Amino acid sequence: MLMLLNDCITLNSALIFTHPHPSFSVSVSCFMLMMLYHDGQSLERAARLFPFRTGIMAPDWVVVGDRMDAFGAAGIDAAG
Repeated sequence: MLMLLNDCITLNSALIFTHPHPSFSVSVSCFMLMMLYHDGQSLERAARLFPFRTGIMAPDWVVVGDRMDAFGAAGIDAAG
């Protein structure tokens, strides 16, 4: 069981994070967006956070869960 600030991360949670792209050199900042999810609902929650425009400041990783259905982006479980 994964705990986050004394709160259990459930199977309904999703993780979205960036990772340096392996095919580009270190001098070029090119990233891949990774999404880990358990079911269709958690994938939809993570996809709602995907930025549609470039140049938008965003955290490197975000954990979302059931609270996002009720509170939108204010329901994010963790980010950094």
